Amino acid sequence: MKINIIAAILIISSLTASFQASAQDDKTIGKMEAGIGISAMLPSRDTLPFWATANKHGMMPENGGAILNYTLRSYIDESSRNFQLGFGLSGAAYWTDKNKKSLTDNIYGSIKKGIFRLDFGKHAREYYYDGIYHRTRDYAGLSISNGDIIYSGNARTLPGCNFMVEPFKVPFTNGIVRLYGNFADYKMKDNRYMHGARLHNSSLFANVKIGSRLNASAGLEDWAEWAGSDPDGNKSPAGFKDYIRVIFGRKGGKNASESDQINVLGNHLGRILCKLDYRGDGYKASIAMDHPYEDGSGTTLHNFPDAVWTIYAGSDDKDRWISDAVFEFIYTKSQSGRYHTKPGTNIVIGGDDNYFNNGEYRSGWTYYGRTLGAPLITPREKNAQGMTLGVCNNRIEAYNMGIRGKIAHIMPYSLKLTYSKNYGMYNATYAIFDSVPHQFSLGLDGELPHSICKHIIFTYGLYADSGDLYKDCVALSLGMKVVFGHHD
Repeated sequence: MKINIIAAILIISSLTASFQASAQDDKTIGKMEAGIGISAMLPSRDTLPFWATANKHGMMPENGGAILNYTLRSYIDESSRNFQLGFGLSGAAYWTDKNKKSLTDNIYGSIKKGIFRLDFGKHAREYYYDGIYHRTRDYAGLSISNGDIIYSGNARTLPGCNFMVEPFKVPFTNGIVRLYGNFADYKMKDNRYMHGARLHNSSLFANVKIGSRLNASAGLEDWAEWAGSDPDGNKSPAGFKDYIRVIFGRKGGKNASESDQINVLGNHLGRILCKLDYRGDGYKASIAMDHPYEDGSGTTLHNFPDAVWTIYAGSDDKDRWISDAVFEFIYTKSQSGRYHTKPGTNIVIGGDDNYFNNGEYRSGWTYYGRTLGAPLITPREKNAQGMTLGVCNNRIEAYNMGIRGKIAHIMPYSLKLTYSKNYGMYNATYAIFDSVPHQFSLGLDGELPHSICKHIIFTYGLYADSGDLYKDCVALSLGMKVVFGHHD
């Protein structure tokens, strides 16, 4: 696709941008954080409610039990232009009535110099926007998609390499326009229909300074699942020339399937982001449209108004009773219609974008049984071979509200309330969606005052589901974590 051509220009042109050090810290390895925690999840049913597991990087079991988490990592100082190294290791182990398992979340290294950064290994990806933020912290962690409808942090981390370019001023724009983006490749390691599939990702975003307080940003991010072999041993093209076709969104060669020769090689999907940010005196506010696409009609907004529509406001004073608030409208019912025809004819040329599903890469946009994107899109149950063959519910109308702050100015909490109407798919095969099941989910997480030691934190959580899509359930979590070098 054209985004990858522009991304190449981005990387080259950024070499001419400011690369001089204004170093505030000449340490090669930054501040360290280490932590270990244990918690118990006590549900009223045999499965946990939605917000107990959603957007937790696939680290939570589906059932109640005991969970152990650990973290060791270093922080890179984003204000420094000096050469820096970083690393991270984190994971979890859990024990339930049905399963015992240990999982690795992150195990990675990072290299940063100036505006360039390379992460390699299993890493919960970070994006740049006015400096760097963790995806899970976007909108104070209150968003249904963490600010990314395609890659929300709902599934386990992917192994691979991610090269990022921090925002840099575009020459001859007087600092008004800045560009940033990434170029990445990953391997999909789960039990899926196309075994050994690879994943390519690239993005390009622009930030425009409208005034002293207002910024606008927009961009496009593309993902492409390619290569791998199906259960019968049939291999998809995986050579260097095929990789180039994937990068530039070109049709497959003679060794590709008929579908890939007609369209593009691999399973491409992505998003278009448009956002306004306002910086007030002691607060900030944002409005955003995060729009998904599965084919060319989506990139031309034929599937409008499908998107996560977000309004956010946050105070600089994080000790307030309410320091952050978000409201989101999630709509994915259009999908370019059930079908659409060529103007003036009856020839069907598109429609039924069928988000997170694909005819050849039948596991679709799932990883280890969970959707990689917005968790409201529901994955299918695993089949007899233990594979998740895409999603069963991708036409959704939903509302999400969240607030965050500190009770009595000392006890951190976050509260999320989500209501959805679920329409299944255009060509639905599940009878449950004939009645359009409604669903309400609640998630409350908090911490108690540091009564013993500032390094010891007691946590609690309350989660609930009520509706027709999931089992009615309430769950309580209680835990303790020990953290050194905590960085918020």
